[in-house]
Amino acid sequence: MKLKNHTLFRRKQYLINQDFQLRYIGLLVGLASLLCLVFVVMTKHYIDLNLNPLIESGLISSPVVNDLIQIEKQFLNKNLLTVFLLVIGTLTVAGIFITHRIAGPLYALERRMKQITQEGMQNSSFHVRRTDEFQELAESFNEMMTSLQRKMDQQAEKIKMFEGGQAHEGTQKEKESLKKVA
Repeated sequence: MKLKNHTLFRRKQYLINQDFQLRYIGLLVGLASLLCLVFVVMTKHYIDLNLNPLIESGLISSPVVNDLIQIEKQFLNKNLLTVFLLVIGTLTVAGIFITHRIAGPLYALERRMKQITQEGMQNSSFHVRRTDEFQELAESFNEMMTSLQRKMDQQAEKIKMFEGGQAHEGTQKEKESLKKVA
């Protein structure tokens, strides 16, 4: 049974509501880019602050050491760029999964509400995956649907009782009018 439920709710599409998801992924990546940029600028400034006075003062006069410092700066630039790209890539993938956990249940709820609008109320309940957000929303929706169904059933019973009473009264009136005619 668990396997059946697992395959029933398997993700088929990760970008469900592209506007919503891409907006928040962009915000996440933008903030990460800004933080990485600040880190890169601060690191380069710190290195220049420490090494440039040594080079300019002549304490490091060996061309081999100067070349080594330049190689280290280039290596640091490449590493910072690699870290930056890894952070951006990781946050993009994480953002897709996180926003999917939010957008997925909202999309499913919207689809279920449209189905109810088109086909009427059915007794099937609304479920979201255990890993998704908005479990409470799904439970509240199911409680609302149960309550509405109960109220609709009560109204239908009252209508039947009223129609039954009308039919009974109509039959009595017809009998009385027939007696008067006869």
